[in-house]
Amino acid sequence: MDGCRVIGLGAKSVKEEDLAFYLRTSREMFLANIEMLGLVSFGNALREETPKVIQRLREEVNLNLKMITGDNIYIAVRTAFMAGIISN
Repeated sequence: MDGCRVIGLGAKSVKEEDLAFYLRTSREMFLANIEMLGLVSFGNALREETPKVIQRLREEVNLNLKMITGDNIYIAVRTAFMAGIISN
């Protein structure tokens, strides 16, 4: 599947008396010794009409489009290209 997202799932048993420590510790310490439970993969495709809508907004309404996303740069650029927000 093209444009697939993958999320890793893990678990760690923490005793209640250790909770305060983990809230103050570094991310690396907190993530140490996590049991890997598996991976979840899912598609997040653009709607079929998205590129046509983007083109119409540019041509008929003369909008200068910007994209705001929380995705990493590679996914953001690929999505913007597929949607027609950027061309190269």
